[in-house]
Amino acid sequence: MKEFICLNENFSFNSNVIDFVDNKHLYLVANNNQARAYIIAPEIDFYLKNSKNNLEKIEKLYEARALAYDYSKEIKKSTQIKKELFLNFEDDELKLFLENKGYKCINVPSNAEFYGFIGELNAIFDGEIKNASLALCKNESKINAVKNITNLSKEEILEFLNNNTGYYEYNLKIIFDANSCQLQDRRTSHCGWCAEICPTLAIVKDENKLLINDIDCISCAKCVNICPTNALSLAAFNKESFWQISKLYENEQILVLDDFSVDADISGFLPFVMNVNLLDELKLLHLVNTSNKTVFVYSKNPSELLIEKISLINQIANNIENKDFICLITDLNTLQQVNINEFTSTNIKQSNFILNKRELFSLKMLDMIKENDYGTIKAKNYALININQKSCTLCASCAGACNVSAIKADTKTNSIIFNASLCTSCGYCVQSCPEEDTIFMQNDIMKLNKSFFTYQQLAQDELFACLECKKEFATKKSIEKIASILALQFSSDYLKEYSLYCCADCKAKIMMLKHASFVDDSVKYEDGIKQRLKNFKEIKNAIKQS
Repeated sequence: MKEFICLNENFSFNSNVIDFVDNKHLYLVANNNQARAYIIAPEIDFYLKNSKNNLEKIEKLYEARALAYDYSKEIKKSTQIKKELFLNFEDDELKLFLENKGYKCINVPSNAEFYGFIGELNAIFDGEIKNASLALCKNESKINAVKNITNLSKEEILEFLNNNTGYYEYNLKIIFDANSCQLQDRRTSHCGWCAEICPTLAIVKDENKLLINDIDCISCAKCVNICPTNALSLAAFNKESFWQISKLYENEQILVLDDFSVDADISGFLPFVMNVNLLDELKLLHLVNTSNKTVFVYSKNPSELLIEKISLINQIANNIENKDFICLITDLNTLQQVNINEFTSTNIKQSNFILNKRELFSLKMLDMIKENDYGTIKAKNYALININQKSCTLCASCAGACNVSAIKADTKTNSIIFNASLCTSCGYCVQSCPEEDTIFMQNDIMKLNKSFFTYQQLAQDELFACLECKKEFATKKSIEKIASILALQFSSDYLKEYSLYCCADCKAKIMMLKHASFVDDSVKYEDGIKQRLKNFKEIKNAIKQS
């Protein structure tokens, strides 16, 4: 039994995977809704109408849809929505009509402020907070639960309410990885760009947390694109879906689009169907590596974010190969007028997408750049970091604050290392540093050389050996920092002062001398401590003077 069906009176081939006559069973993918299928793929008819009929290419379009279905993480969810609503205006006739249909109507003043989503909508007015499921008003709102009923009849309003109350089904649309988020549970507010760009308030910031509501999500994917860490992904078309589908497009002339409303000659191109707002720098570069040719992106009204990502890739392309990798077109009829460039693919065109997008992008860039230096470009949300080695104590607070592994504490070399290509310029490392004027960040920059995409040493120190047991336990600078703060306070008590230069185990042992004699000949032992402390100070002073 074949999974695909194509019902088009002008097109028929002998195919091992596509039926051209409806056998009346449930198919996986169909080109239109004349057949029963889980997925309707309008790009099939779009391709048949606007390109040369090539069976191999058409089978790839069906296979791409099947792969998206196979790797989708979208699941059905449901909830019970109460028949309670706010009326943001005075209309006794409408209120009576809705109450007779079983709805509880709550009048709120026109200046009431709304927040929340379908099923859990709050209205704030006169110092009160009231709750309902929906709101009817006569002005536009970003909140899906607030409906502008201007020019709607009573019957149309009732239809809207009936469709959004009672047993309500919706899909899981956004997958959220809190551990990768640069806002979630941090001491200070960072990032939150996803909430700022969301057009429907499906994502909102609540102090240092993200609240995500799939009911209000319209799958525009802008939040996924703007997220620098892969903390957000689209359930229906995740990075695994993209990677698997991209394998079908090796050496093809790729046209990325999600709108099939305009007919134009696309001969020679193979549509790559995805939400264009999902195109970040990694996906764009990966498609270029896969195709080895200029990748075309069609969008009638491209978002600023999409333009920004394409601009970044083309800056890189022009610095390295003096030509664009990506062509953004807003008029599909101009497609055949644009020159197509060919490129040398990287050796990792089908890289493992288990890595996050910054890590994989870095590997692809390294393979392109090799040992060359192609200059510096402006790149939003990339950054360089410098550390003042004189004031840095290598406490590694910066490394602990970084959840993208851009900054690490390297225990093998007793150093702080930094990979600029992984840094998202959130600035949390700067705020987490306990030393003043120690970490400095240069934002919105990318250097097209090897050092930017590999770990470089920012600060280093020697390990300090415990004066008592000679075990190395901390960096010299950290011990000196603590001693500079407490040495004067402890100067009248040589045991306390000595303990500043000892490991935790010896510190406890030494301080117990103040309360009990637990070693043979404690006087001789204490004299030894005094001598070791004296010798250490003499050596330290000699080093300073030299």
